[in-house]
Amino acid sequence: MNFTSIDNLSVSNTDHNNRMRINILIIEDSPSDYKLILYLLRKAGYTIARSECIDDADQLREALDQRIWNVIISDYSLPHFNAPAALKILQEKELDIPFIVVSGQIGEDTAVEMMRSGAHDYLMKDNLSRLAPVVERELREAQVRAERRKTQKQNLIQYQQLTALYTIESAIISNLDLDKVLNILLEQVIKYFEVDAADVLIWDKNRECLVYRTGLGFHSTLLQYTHLKIGEGYAGKAAVDKKIIYIPDILNDNTLLLDSMKAKNDPFTSYYGVPLVVKDNLTGVLEIFHHKKFELSQESLAFLISISNQAAIAIDNLQLLEQLSIKNKELTNAYDATLEGWAHALDIRHKESVDHSRRVTDLSIKLAIAAGFSGESLEHIRRGALLHDIGKLAIPDHILLKPGKLTPEERMIIQQHPVYAFDWLSPIEYLKPALDIPYCHHEKWDGSGYPRALSRNEIPLAARIFAIVDVWDALRSERPYRAAWQVEKVMEYILSENGKHFDPSVVDLFMDTVEL
Repeated sequence: MNFTSIDNLSVSNTDHNNRMRINILIIEDSPSDYKLILYLLRKAGYTIARSECIDDADQLREALDQRIWNVIISDYSLPHFNAPAALKILQEKELDIPFIVVSGQIGEDTAVEMMRSGAHDYLMKDNLSRLAPVVERELREAQVRAERRKTQKQNLIQYQQLTALYTIESAIISNLDLDKVLNILLEQVIKYFEVDAADVLIWDKNRECLVYRTGLGFHSTLLQYTHLKIGEGYAGKAAVDKKIIYIPDILNDNTLLLDSMKAKNDPFTSYYGVPLVVKDNLTGVLEIFHHKKFELSQESLAFLISISNQAAIAIDNLQLLEQLSIKNKELTNAYDATLEGWAHALDIRHKESVDHSRRVTDLSIKLAIAAGFSGESLEHIRRGALLHDIGKLAIPDHILLKPGKLTPEERMIIQQHPVYAFDWLSPIEYLKPALDIPYCHHEKWDGSGYPRALSRNEIPLAARIFAIVDVWDALRSERPYRAAWQVEKVMEYILSENGKHFDPSVVDLFMDTVEL
């Protein structure tokens, strides 16, 4: 049995007795009891905007699906239904609606059981004068619970937003890799907005188009080949207008539809395109895809804009760093090419064998790696090895190129070339870390070397390594005044200088590393 009543006489939210307009659902099989309940509530000052009377489970489920009811009043026992069953359905649907039970029979145990089960109150039909006050109380408490849930939900949303923003900010601060930062950002976007996929298109200034950079959640690879001019496609439209583009159903929108969105593996429905802008300059577009139709709330859109602003700044900053890194690499390559040119010119002037500097550099790097050097320190060793004899540019040709034996005075002049190297290179910040070899490669383990007569561990390890490499290559090479030594003879000489000229540990390393 179903009775429905709609009262349109009152349109205000409150009346002179401060009663609210309410929608009331009554579970009752008696039309007279239904009318009595409505009469009592109206008499108490309530405006019944909508009421409905039902008497079975199916009708209740259908009515609850409308989600409009402010209060439910249920007879305890009906011929084919009862209040406990109705309360269970209400709880299954996870609806917080005041549930008041009325009964024609006195049953204290029944009343207690209903209250324990979740009913908000239990009234006897012969005492319905209490109905209006109970309804008023329960509506007020329901409002308090609703406000509390609203606050909790807002707190949860704020917590989730702060967590997402913190995660993204941490990625931006701790990473110099743009792809890593963008992937973390997309993970947060997909997680927070509960969408299926997202990507970032970067604005390529040189080619003047949007280019796919990274994405998550896609099965098809078609989007990876995206190149969009301004105004082309959804992303291009978002870019040219610098406004968010929302397409609720992209499959039925053919005006800007991209073929990549028609992929069978990725049948997306809803789409958001968010321009990424810094100081009115476009850096890219964030795209969000969902397989089902969805629309973000105003609050979610505001948060999406916040995330997009972070993404735009990250892209702008990290792209600048990428460009600086490229320029720095180009500059470093130019410096290194200059150093190699200096080394080659020095070989020619000194009449060293062809590629002497390159050979000693390569072998020094090999030994340095075996000794545990890595990363930037290897670059310093490489540059130091290339420039090991740069100080000889200050030595007059009649001394440097003298075919005969040097006088003590001439030898003293020759032995100044490490000092000249130090004086020339130390003012150059770029080359300061490479000074160990040019300055110290003629020092000897026993302290008999020059220019400072350093000994043992006073000599930098890089210089100790290079010293043995330099002797090896010099003795193995042809000279105008002698032939190249055989390998066995060179090895005998190196072993004879173990603990005198050379560091014993470096000699062992050399013997284990060099391929004869």
